[in-house]
Amino acid sequence: MVQDFEYYTVAGKGILTFLFVDQIISCQNTISTLTAQELLDAIRTVEDSIVGFNYPKIANAAGKDALTGSIAIGITLTLLEGWTIYSQKSSGFFTIQDGNIIRHDATTPFYPNGAVTYQQILIQGGVITTVSGGSGLSPTESAKLLSLPSATDTATEVWASPTTTSWGLNTFGEWIKGLLSKNFFVGYS
Repeated sequence: MVQDFEYYTVAGKGILTFLFVDQIISCQNTISTLTAQELLDAIRTVEDSIVGFNYPKIANAAGKDALTGSIAIGITLTLLEGWTIYSQKSSGFFTIQDGNIIRHDATTPFYPNGAVTYQQILIQGGVITTVSGGSGLSPTESAKLLSLPSATDTATEVWASPTTTSWGLNTFGEWIKGLLSKNFFVGYS
């Protein structure tokens, strides 16, 4: 019988268990954060193991192409077939960072664990850029934006707004209620 799992130790963090039949990468409860590179290194090592040779490829990876000087495109790791990542933590956050982890079928790369909040810090546009000045809202624009009414306040205001009808109704809400009560719409009374 062929072994259907393989272990990989992430230095200083814990053990990843690759369950080939179930296609789950199970992360020990001591692991709170993994980088895309750590996960890629683990996947490639396990794929090349004696056990891994007996199963299809786990993931594709792209990125790390140099743009200019020391700036490179981040890693995008695509989990193949039904592979997912599962955290054994009993609470808190589990974070993937410094790259993008996706599945070939565009579903979530995370296996459900209701006790854990999965986070993925995505890299968009190829690089993470820190901008200092020249973009974003000014303090005045930010204050103006924050002073706008909420969606609830807006809806309340619309329903209570005065109407100019010849039916003697005072608000938009009363007008709609009147339409509905006169059975203008099939199925409403």
